[in-house]
Amino acid sequence: MFPDAVLFDLDGTLCDSAPDMATALDRTLEAIGENAVGVAVVRGWVGDGVGVLVERALTNARGRAPDPSEQDAAVDRFLTEYQNHLCVDSKLYPGISELLEELASRGVPLGVVTNKPAAFTQPLLDALGIASAFGSVISGDTCSERKPHPLPVLTALSELGATPARSVLVGDSPNDAMSARAAATGAVLMTWGYNVGVDLSTLDTDGLFDDAGSLSRRLADWTT
Repeated sequence: MFPDAVLFDLDGTLCDSAPDMATALDRTLEAIGENAVGVAVVRGWVGDGVGVLVERALTNARGRAPDPSEQDAAVDRFLTEYQNHLCVDSKLYPGISELLEELASRGVPLGVVTNKPAAFTQPLLDALGIASAFGSVISGDTCSERKPHPLPVLTALSELGATPARSVLVGDSPNDAMSARAAATGAVLMTWGYNVGVDLSTLDTDGLFDDAGSLSRRLADWTT
């Protein structure tokens, strides 16, 4: 009764990576003469890719949207800072390693679909010790579109040889729910991640989960 395949978002779903992103963003802000904001604020900005994260930070600091040159320079600085601080304080959420091992032991194909740039996705998976679990890894710049567009989800399922109707995307944000529904897959969300201030109970999903054990039981008896 397991799904044909299970896809996972990365940041806020498999791991809490906000502390390292916050460090990189704060160093970027300080380098351009702005105040650091801290991890609690950054948690509310994560989920739509690096460009949007930096844009939110600059808009917050200056009270206006950044012009293109400001945006590009800040993004470049962030990418450098993040590359140097990719997996210092990032950690898997409790029970994720065991969940991945359980699904693998059942022969369930697994994939990652994230809006994170590919330059960071694989190194982070390697550093977290879970890279070998996934037969497909789709980053924010792998396809011509990214979540909430369905293309990344459909690309991952194609690589895994799985059908959308019998597969599921596990995420933590509105983008994940919308991407899954647009791809006609199941959609479940973890409540421990980064929801950009949206009440997850208002979204079209097949369930919200507070811990990996509850998610595991749901996947073991998958019906939509």
